[in-house]
Amino acid sequence: MSLDLSSFLLHHHPPTGTATTTFASTSASPQNRYNRTLTQDWELEAALRGSDDADADDWVDEPETKEFLKSINPDNWKKQDHYAILGITRLRWKATDADIKTATVARQEGCCLWPHQRRCLLQVSPKAWEVITDPKKRREFDSCDPTFDDALPLTVKKGQNFYAVFGPAFEKEARFSKDPEIFNHKLGDDSSSREEVEAFYRQWINFDSWRTFEFMDEEEEGLDDSREAKRWLDKKNRANRSKLKKEDNQRVIKFIEAAMKLDPRLQKYKEEEKIARDLKKNAAKYAAEKEAAEKKKAEEEAAAAAAIAAAEEKAKKDVSKKEKEAQKKLARKARNAVRAIFAEHNSFLAAGAKPSDIEDQQAKFDTLLEALDLLQLEEFKGRLDAKVSGGAAALNEVLDAEIALAKK
Repeated sequence: MSLDLSSFLLHHHPPTGTATTTFASTSASPQNRYNRTLTQDWELEAALRGSDDADADDWVDEPETKEFLKSINPDNWKKQDHYAILGITRLRWKATDADIKTATVARQEGCCLWPHQRRCLLQVSPKAWEVITDPKKRREFDSCDPTFDDALPLTVKKGQNFYAVFGPAFEKEARFSKDPEIFNHKLGDDSSSREEVEAFYRQWINFDSWRTFEFMDEEEEGLDDSREAKRWLDKKNRANRSKLKKEDNQRVIKFIEAAMKLDPRLQKYKEEEKIARDLKKNAAKYAAEKEAAEKKKAEEEAAAAAAIAAAEEKAKKDVSKKEKEAQKKLARKARNAVRAIFAEHNSFLAAGAKPSDIEDQQAKFDTLLEALDLLQLEEFKGRLDAKVSGGAAALNEVLDAEIALAKK
């Protein structure tokens, strides 16, 4: 569908001497703008739509809020909700050509707005009409619909029902499929046949989205009119569209993989297939072999555990006094090396430090050294050696950091 808004409205609105002109230039109440009752208004709109009174209710939309009217900005048309401007917020992407025409007539003739509000809305209606009545532009807008929630479930929390969580998500995402056949396949429930379940997932494994992201393109504001600038911006926008498309595809792929992993029916089918394969080999033989294997494994594990325990006990006893003394000697040597650095650099304090500060520093230092083992002492000395050139302040930072690490 591709129609011009002004010609379409002219067909439904007499240009002069009509109730519409009177309402636009006076402060008459909305109910008396055509010298008709509200019921007569609805009957007229139902006739224009070619439907009965029940159908007329289908396009009655939510009233415009003050916040919505204040948000309208003709200069920022990409961020406006074109469906809301045309009065089809409930139908949105499901709206047919006839719905759009009817809603536009209702918006121009039947919306209960004061004159200044109507003028505000009419300023942005042509652009909304242009976008929504052009199939390509409408698809671009639907791809970035501000009311669409991209979030998809990847888990099922305790107490939640898999079908209640994932079913609505599949139905929501199906709107972007290039293949309309996808709407004929539902997630179903535990009562669904295996053929239905497999057909559903086959459809989604081959899911191909028509979603596109031109509406996220940057505009040319602030750029010069040179060909190079336009080429640069076009290249940047194409790269961004490609990135967004890839991210959107990954979003859907992760969702489908999560669903197949969590679907209790697929888990059941997998388990049934495994059992069937095992039973086919020989149920009795399989059971005997399994029992023997489990018994042998338990015995081997028990023997291995006993051997490990015995080896550990033997290793503890084999540690000689000489080896322990050697470790102590190395630890003393490491402590003495650290103490030498501490002494050579004024206890890691600034020159002229108070005796009380030096005493507290020495106590902290001695407590730390006694708490560290050989490996920790060597690492501590290495960090001190690396900071010697930084002076007492840098060494004191290393000391504080080591004390904090030892407390953990």
